[in-house]
Amino acid sequence: MNANSLVSGSGKSSLIHQVFLKRYPDAIVVDQTPVGTSNRSNPATYVGIMDVIRKAFAKANKADAGLFSFNSKGACDNCKGAGFLTTDLGFLDDARTPCDVCGGKRFKDEV
Repeated sequence: MNANSLVSGSGKSSLIHQVFLKRYPDAIVVDQTPVGTSNRSNPATYVGIMDVIRKAFAKANKADAGLFSFNSKGACDNCKGAGFLTTDLGFLDDARTPCDVCGGKRFKDEV
């Protein structure tokens, strides 16, 4: 795993796309563009490791793997697994605040 963090306009994207990917064509680049087809996706769901993590937690806890998903059984009931609440401010951009029930963790307390 590698992280690339420099000031704006310093050539980060050019370095990755024009140099790094030529040398390592099988590398998976995760940038600021939304991953997957859902706004609930994250790097773990995008690369497919979230399924492995869910199954491992389920096995270790003798529980259903769905409990360890913020998209189904394990999701916080208050924020529906989003981790935040959205307030419509009319003509302004929506305000997003961490869920006051799960604290932004996205899961029910029992998980």
